[in-house]
Amino acid sequence: MFRHMVEENNLEPLIVSYGLDMENDLTFIDELIKGVDTKEKDWPAKGRTEDKAFLYEIVANKRNSIDVDKWDYFARDCHYLGISKSFDHQRLLKFARVCKVEIDDGSNNAEKLSICYRDKEQNNIYDMFRTRYTLHRQAYQHKTVNIIEIMITEALVEADGHFKISKAKDNMEDYTKLTDHILEKIVYPDFEMDKKLEDARKKVNTILKRDLPKFLGEAKLDEKTRQRKFSEVEDQWTKAVVDSKNLNVMDFVVDEVHMDHSMKGNNPMNNIYFYSKHDPNKAFLKTDQMFLPMTFYERLFRVYYKGPEEKVKEAQQCFETWRSNYFSPNA
Repeated sequence: MFRHMVEENNLEPLIVSYGLDMENDLTFIDELIKGVDTKEKDWPAKGRTEDKAFLYEIVANKRNSIDVDKWDYFARDCHYLGISKSFDHQRLLKFARVCKVEIDDGSNNAEKLSICYRDKEQNNIYDMFRTRYTLHRQAYQHKTVNIIEIMITEALVEADGHFKISKAKDNMEDYTKLTDHILEKIVYPDFEMDKKLEDARKKVNTILKRDLPKFLGEAKLDEKTRQRKFSEVEDQWTKAVVDSKNLNVMDFVVDEVHMDHSMKGNNPMNNIYFYSKHDPNKAFLKTDQMFLPMTFYERLFRVYYKGPEEKVKEAQQCFETWRSNYFSPNA
């Protein structure tokens, strides 16, 4: 997308006029967007040398996930969604500095420059990761948002033959045209509709009318069940529906949801270096972490029902029985 913007707007002369190199500096911007894992033994970046490793911790931080990309959407989304947050990014910026740290690259401890934070900011940083989890739990992956996303995806798949959505990812000019107007055109078409487009239109109208499938519940996969493949859990659920005799498998929508604190099942606080007021050039890890969750990763199996209204209670009972038989009581 960035390269397309440069080419489409003929920005090369302007970029060169500022003393930037079209090869190294544009590659550097590419890498900032994608992110570079600075922990790797062999330096993976091409835009900057290893002595500038800390620069790759600003936009998309692959080392410990503290980056301005999160700060941007935290502030925006918490404000507009009415979700409170105690994390203060402006305060954290005041106590950020670059120090030499020893990073385990897999074979030995390599000394690199990294962004570190005052030790008293430990709780503020943890609040950042907790804010991320809260936004995913209460907004991005909320049960209602989840099913609407599934339905929109189904509608777009049905409309793919007409709008060529799946091919647009290989052509940036076409990709920039993939805006919300596609859904608007599905609902208010100015062209002849075929059966697939009619199906897509019905799905979008169902969303607009809020005639959504009923959420039956979710099962949290614990340490014992977390390693199961989604297909295995889905097969167990399908068998439970079939065994009920009176329910139709096609009347259910199932989905798998993953939630974490930005580093899968790992504690992100373990990769953050701090410094003290008395020795600001000496970086260290903090092991005295308090009030942390039991696990940093959740894998959920959600079930929705879209069948006849008179069978909702039966569907709910089927789910409750299945969950109690296959998952721990706290699921």
